[in-house]
Amino acid sequence: MDRDIEEILKLITDYIRLTYISEIEEAIAECQLENIVALPKEAQLMLAFIPFMPDDSRDILEDIAEVFKYEQVIRQIMPAILPNSNNLEELNLQNIILRLLIYTIIKEID
Repeated sequence: MDRDIEEILKLITDYIRLTYISEIEEAIAECQLENIVALPKEAQLMLAFIPFMPDDSRDILEDIAEVFKYEQVIRQIMPAILPNSNNLEELNLQNIILRLLIYTIIKEID
């Protein structure tokens, strides 16, 4: 029984990766990283503070600065992968979910 459940979960995982996640990963790979503008001033300021921060605070600031970078990548690829919808509430929910998914994928790639 456990083996069957594991096999079913593997099939579902492979299907989701093949159908959805691989498409997003391809869009990320095709993203022109050279076209991304410099980090916003807020992120640059955070990175400038890092050498003066206690060690336990540095990781947090680096993570926040990375979010700014990832947001630029996400903005660049969102139009290609966001489905068309007339329902604004549904579109906003899809937008949020896709942004979280893309952020997670980018984080794993880095």
